[in-house]
Amino acid sequence: MPTYRFFLFLFGLFAAWLFYLFYVGWFGIFLIAVLLCILAVDLVYSIPGIALCRVEAVSPLYAQRGFPAAVTVKTVLPAFLRVGSVKLKYRLRNVFYDEETSGKTPACVSGGKAVEIKLPTDRCGCVKAELKRVWVGDLLGFFVLPKKGPGEVAVTVLPAGSPPRILGDVKSLSDDMTNLKVKRGGGFAEDHDLKEYQEGDPVRSIHWKLSAKMNKAIVREALVPDRRGVSVVFDLESQPEETLDSLKWLCAELLAESVDVNISWTVKDGGKIVRDINGMRDFDRAMGEVLSHHREDIVFVGRASEGRSGAAVQGRQVRPL
Repeated sequence: MPTYRFFLFLFGLFAAWLFYLFYVGWFGIFLIAVLLCILAVDLVYSIPGIALCRVEAVSPLYAQRGFPAAVTVKTVLPAFLRVGSVKLKYRLRNVFYDEETSGKTPACVSGGKAVEIKLPTDRCGCVKAELKRVWVGDLLGFFVLPKKGPGEVAVTVLPAGSPPRILGDVKSLSDDMTNLKVKRGGGFAEDHDLKEYQEGDPVRSIHWKLSAKMNKAIVREALVPDRRGVSVVFDLESQPEETLDSLKWLCAELLAESVDVNISWTVKDGGKIVRDINGMRDFDRAMGEVLSHHREDIVFVGRASEGRSGAAVQGRQVRPL
């Protein structure tokens, strides 16, 4: 695609031709030859650089709402080649809110400082950045050629986390401690049960004094509280940002109390999805799945997973199920 500089060059070449016609002497031929040589050298040196020039885009996997984040774009070119200019046209799309913005920016050639495309992090969501057009120009700026851009990159903007209004203490969301279960692997426990020895029981758990009285082997079986954990559901219909903040805070508090927690949601035409949260890394990955859908596709179902206590997060409020 020719630029305005190319048309100025053609005008200069035409002027040199007119000079040759109306001026008797060698300088007219010399001027035309110099201009044609300049064009030939530019084409010979620029076209390999344009052909081998490559554009790369790198982005973080996650960003926190309210904090700056950017997609870094850089050009890769062999050291012995040069190009004139690189221009980019990009599109940013927040899948969660179905919002889209676009813009243009120049990019530095190889060896220059990388260009950063700032991402909108004022709201949560999966922001997908795509370079729609890439144009690479020759050294003298006579023409630009389109290039294939890198693939789409995605950044998940995570909620910041803030305490909601909660009914009771966080611990109250977990099951009561009256139910007991056998401690896996045995060992010491404050509560225990007695049973007759069976093959496979550890010898160290035999209650020798009681066994001597009853003339049979009696085993002390360690018991621990049976916490079935908490299943958290959430409603993104009315206050999605507040709900996600409350959800993050609640999961962090439950994990701090060593409560087994999972979060569950339902996607239209996709069924119910349940993700165990063993740490905040798991929470970030689960948010990546949630925010990669449009918020209207996340259906609120006020029901906990079977065998667990439940909590529902709606805006700034958390209520037990």
